[in-house]
Amino acid sequence: MSYIAIGLSVILLNAGCQKEIEPPVVVEKEIEKVTSVKTYPGRNRVKLWWKLPADERVVKSKVTWNDETQSREIPVVAGKDTLSVLIENLEEGNYTFALYALDKEGKQSGMVIVNAKAYGNEFETALQNRAIKKVNFDASSSAAEIEWESAGLGVVGAEVKYTDAAATTHTLSVTPFTRNTTLSNFTAGESFRYRTLHLPNSSAIDTFFTAFETVIIEQASAEEEPSPTKAGPRPPIPITFKLPGLYHNPTGIVFLMRSTGSGFIKVMIASMRVVVQGHALNSG
Repeated sequence: MSYIAIGLSVILLNAGCQKEIEPPVVVEKEIEKVTSVKTYPGRNRVKLWWKLPADERVVKSKVTWNDETQSREIPVVAGKDTLSVLIENLEEGNYTFALYALDKEGKQSGMVIVNAKAYGNEFETALQNRAIKKVNFDASSSAAEIEWESAGLGVVGAEVKYTDAAATTHTLSVTPFTRNTTLSNFTAGESFRYRTLHLPNSSAIDTFFTAFETVIIEQASAEEEPSPTKAGPRPPIPITFKLPGLYHNPTGIVFLMRSTGSGFIKVMIASMRVVVQGHALNSG
């Protein structure tokens, strides 16, 4: 009887142990988030760039905006660990974007939030042209020289357009570090146009422009009068000519006016000055 009781106890004990053993529960690991998100503002658009998680299950990413009412899905490119997308046709303003990583079944990671701004006409119309300190015209070389003020924040260049004496149109690119720009073969009385290039910030993907501004160089610059001194000859005296076909301005620069049927062409003859040393001038 003792052996029988012991045998029954062993059988019951084994049966109880087998009932308590259950298969292990497999807990699926969450999909990792994207990282290192960067934003690049533009004209009514924003570019986003991010790094994918080191998770083989990830087959695409999703970007949402406007309270997740709009979205884009971007497939993973084999052999690349980053993705980017260009969100276009945006109204000017600030945006909040949410980014996700997804597996092939559509399960997604936690979201990553970034803010970015799209720029447009409102930003562009408020831009200011780079200021010009002064413009000098050298009649001897037929050249006009623009002297610039320092470029402001966000200025990445300027563009100057003019037509020279040979009717050739020129477009000059000016860096923000340029202090002087020469317009060769220029004609006094003509004009040039210029505009300034701006970037909203260093990561912007689009350049914005001011409206073109026109600058007229009215006349050739006269030589500066020497300062009077006690010793030496007296300074030159400007002489006004009143002869048919000649035009004189207070600077002493004389122009010949020739009719062309539709207007006048001003041709510079010379800078006329004489020194009076106590002798009467001959009318000839």
